Amino acid sequence: MVVRFENDAEVELYEVIEYYNQIDTALAQNFLDELNNSVDFIIKYPLAGHSYLHNTQKVQLKKFPYSVVYKVYDQKRILIFAIKHSKRERGYWVERLE
Repeated sequence: MVVRFENDAEVELYEVIEYYNQIDTALAQNFLDELNNSVDFIIKYPLAGHSYLHNTQKVQLKKFPYSVVYKVYDQKRILIFAIKHSKRERGYWVERLE
């Protein structure tokens, strides 16, 4: 399974890491570790996420207020559309859909 971050989702990821880095580098590393665990889970169980908007799926990080919003294409590739903060409005990322 190939995983790719949509460009704006990649920017979001870097922004979150930078935010946590300013607080504490260990916190930023913990966020990145948890995100990687969530992506590994998505790769292993691509259809296990919660159904979300526009036929996407969402996996909530356990220790941070963020979700990974993604879509599975042809059981061969996963495109991540957003690293969404739980307080952010629903669907702000929909223009990123292919």
